[in-house]
Amino acid sequence: MLNRDLLLRKVNSMKEYLLELETFRNVSFAEYRDTIHNRRSVERLIQLLVECASDINAHILARKENMRTEDYRSSFLLMGDKKYLTKDLAKGLSKAAGMGNLLVHEYEKIDDKAVHKTIPIALDSFKSYIAQVLKAIEASQ
Repeated sequence: MLNRDLLLRKVNSMKEYLLELETFRNVSFAEYRDTIHNRRSVERLIQLLVECASDINAHILARKENMRTEDYRSSFLLMGDKKYLTKDLAKGLSKAAGMGNLLVHEYEKIDDKAVHKTIPIALDSFKSYIAQVLKAIEASQ
């Protein structure tokens, strides 16, 4: 059985992170690159979004499918395989998970241009993720 309260707390955290990330949608690359606060804020927000979504994935897959996830990237792909997410969204978010891993584990190699390009993609993809996960949560009640 899903822990609905836990999942909704995670979703609400994601909504807050998306609101914060939205403030960077129209920041030019030069402004992004030249302001350390902008870079670190965006990097952390993307990391938090990936971690919350991965926690949600792991919980749903463990409770509904009796499956354990190996890593963030595969958790999205499994959510697509099990039809909690569309295949296209799952594939796209698996790439975002790769960016999240890079931000956490290989931070000295961060490509500022790649992170900056990720902002609108992350905003749109994680909004879709939330909508699809909320449907899955409601369907399991």
